[in-house]
Amino acid sequence: MTTDDFYQILGVSKDATTSDIKRAYRKLALKSHPDVNPAPDAKDTFAKIQNAYAVLSDPNKRRAYDVRPKYSQSSTSSYYSRAKSGQQKSTYSSRNTVDDEYATDDSFGAIFSDLVSGIASGISGAGARGGGVVEDFVEFLEKQVGVGFGVSEPTSTEAKEFESLLKYGNVQILNAELEDVEFVLKQLNERLERINVQVRAQSDMKNSALLTSDREAYAAEERRLRSRQKEIQGLIKVMNLRKERIQVAIKARQAESAAKSTTTYTTSYAKSQADSTRYTATENARRAKEKLDKKVDDELTRLKRELGL
Repeated sequence: MTTDDFYQILGVSKDATTSDIKRAYRKLALKSHPDVNPAPDAKDTFAKIQNAYAVLSDPNKRRAYDVRPKYSQSSTSSYYSRAKSGQQKSTYSSRNTVDDEYATDDSFGAIFSDLVSGIASGISGAGARGGGVVEDFVEFLEKQVGVGFGVSEPTSTEAKEFESLLKYGNVQILNAELEDVEFVLKQLNERLERINVQVRAQSDMKNSALLTSDREAYAAEERRLRSRQKEIQGLIKVMNLRKERIQVAIKARQAESAAKSTTTYTTSYAKSQADSTRYTATENARRAKEKLDKKVDDELTRLKRELGL
């Protein structure tokens, strides 16, 4: 990902709605997370997506970004690069230490400084469970509140947005949502399989351990894994329910579309039939008139002949 423009990073237009931005972020975040993306620059790509969403999903930050000075537009890349390598240490609360190039009072400078320095630790090597930007894929999904992944307990806004999607979303949007849900389910099932293997391994090691301390350690790890196993099983149930509801909505939209097409065809057919009836009636009237005119002409000719005219 070479661009540093937040709109281009998320693949949305500058007049994109909040829903458009959320939808684009969900799709990109799912496919770009370092846990599922093997590319060497996965962390960088994922961090850029996170950063872009953090700005564009917030009305005030987005407004500041849209009116940022020209220097900010051209300097985003170098600033981000220094954050990535851990060299950028300043935040909004201590902007007096920011390089002169960024030491301004414009709101975007403050926002961008704070955001990039905030993700620097995650990019520069936070572990899977280190609490940084790059964490375990499942933990990442669980922490995404208000975005609409459907894994964590939905906020009232998320619930309303999902219900609105089911009721009014077109087939194309619903299919895109279904694709995301199926991707998440695939990842969850793969992780569940790995945990199942780990649970069996811990149980075997516990049963074969000679020392009590070892058995207790293996048992503790087995309990932790079984707890996580149940959590993921619960998430799979939630996502399967979400999948089923989206599939029902897709079938409903398709049925509505088919009914509309049938109605259109019926109306068109009826109109065609009416036009045909009118045409037939007009033709019959024309032929009748021609026949009557001929009859009148023949009668006049006969009369003239009889009168010697």
